Amino acid sequence: MQDLTLMTGLYSAGLALIAVILFLIWSRRGSQVKTQICARCGRVAQHGYSTQAESRLEDIQPLCTNCLVSKLDKEYQTYSGKALVVQPAEGYPCYVFHSTSDWSSAFPNASTSPDVESCLGAMGINCENCGATAQYFWVPSKGLTASAIEGFLEHGASSSFLQRGPNTASVCAKCCVSNISKTLDSLEVQYLEVCAPRGASNGFVVPMGY
Repeated sequence: MQDLTLMTGLYSAGLALIAVILFLIWSRRGSQVKTQICARCGRVAQHGYSTQAESRLEDIQPLCTNCLVSKLDKEYQTYSGKALVVQPAEGYPCYVFHSTSDWSSAFPNASTSPDVESCLGAMGINCENCGATAQYFWVPSKGLTASAIEGFLEHGASSSFLQRGPNTASVCAKCCVSNISKTLDSLEVQYLEVCAPRGASNGFVVPMGY
């Protein structure tokens, strides 16, 4: 367990260093061109979009919130797996998807993936908002802390987020993205990198410090 804790700590430190580097480069680029422009509509971009977590900076596409939500809406609906989705939160540079299979391969001793799979297995069949088929396990981020994120990455949701007794919900793709969109608008948060669930593997979407 000590080895796992050390490994997770080193991983978190590495992600934090990457975040600082990305932020400095992004800021430098922003100072050179004044503002980042949305690659789809030409308006001011608030976020960076990628097709997978930890993409190269040149592969991260600047998008405004409206265009980002449009991309997420399509990708959340075409994704064929199930995912635990933590509500966006301030204080984290990225909001990204990781599959449970990839996470288990990278951290075989962590209990994150089995715990996420357990949460997904306990989901309701229908969306609690509209009645459509539920595909996502929504976890509110109110009171979210860095230690809770670290706990989740090591042990899963049951011993971190869910210990606070949040009002979780089983939701469909459209309602999940609607929740994300409302949160982005209300928090006015900006993410260096956002990526949606892809493929068929189950996984999780979480605000992270890398």
